Amino acid sequence: MRTVIRECNDMNCALCGRVNLPVAHRLPDGVLSYCAACGALFSNRAGDAGSITAYYNGAYQVDHDSLKDRMQRKAATILARLERATPGRRLLEVGSSYGEFLVEARKRDWEVTGVEIAQEAVAYARGHYQLDVRAGGLGTVTFGQKETFDAIVLLHVIEHLPDPLATLRMIHRLLAPNGVLYLATPNLASLEYRLLRSWWLWVDPRAHLCLYSPQAITSVLNRAGFRVSELFSQRGDSLGLLAGVLILPWRWYARTVRNPSDRRVTQSRDQGKKLIPRLTRPFDHYSRPIRRLADHWMLGPELVCMAMRSPWD
Repeated sequence: MRTVIRECNDMNCALCGRVNLPVAHRLPDGVLSYCAACGALFSNRAGDAGSITAYYNGAYQVDHDSLKDRMQRKAATILARLERATPGRRLLEVGSSYGEFLVEARKRDWEVTGVEIAQEAVAYARGHYQLDVRAGGLGTVTFGQKETFDAIVLLHVIEHLPDPLATLRMIHRLLAPNGVLYLATPNLASLEYRLLRSWWLWVDPRAHLCLYSPQAITSVLNRAGFRVSELFSQRGDSLGLLAGVLILPWRWYARTVRNPSDRRVTQSRDQGKKLIPRLTRPFDHYSRPIRRLADHWMLGPELVCMAMRSPWD
């Protein structure tokens, strides 16, 4: 994949350690650098774990109603894949947010646990759904000495992690033998990114610290001790290419008129994300053949990966 590069900076690759990565995008809220060896895009905010935690407990907002609707639609498909891959029923979700996916898993007789750094989401999941959701990052929460899981799920989480390799190694240790990891993340090799570049909705240096190509996600999983069993692209949580183009005025407003971290900008963007899909929904039927071709060539906007822990590890 061709990525336009500019001057080098002092960014290093969090996956392979390559130093002085070239700048791919310089934006008002951060700089993104590209590692050609890995095929991954890194934010210059990736090493600041303290500010990341503060961000998720402050300016970062999730549209809870939209999240609930999405989870109810897609959880059955994800859980069916997991049930085919492992006979076990102990599930951990890293980045469990308000607990919507865990609720759907519990309905299918999974024994569920969550990990989440946003305090408001933790309180909601515990109070509203009576879920076992532990507050903090994966490296700071407490697990029992022999506590393991048959399935661990990361739904649009790995792109938020300041040290993805260290987190994946922790996940590897928490998986039972023959356990399965399921993750979904934006696809840096997607047609949407190739066309929209830095205006792609998932290019967000404050929140998305690393964006992965299929090559990059396979490489980091292999380095963490996993064997990738399935890798494909799909539309997933993307609004679609047409919506991505129509939402550009909101993106331009956020970057050029106001501070991108301003809550009013976040609210304005969320309003755009609700309005635009309604306008583009009638065209979804006609774009299906293009989406199928994109997925066939691994150009869909969302990467989905399933990886196994060897029984001998």
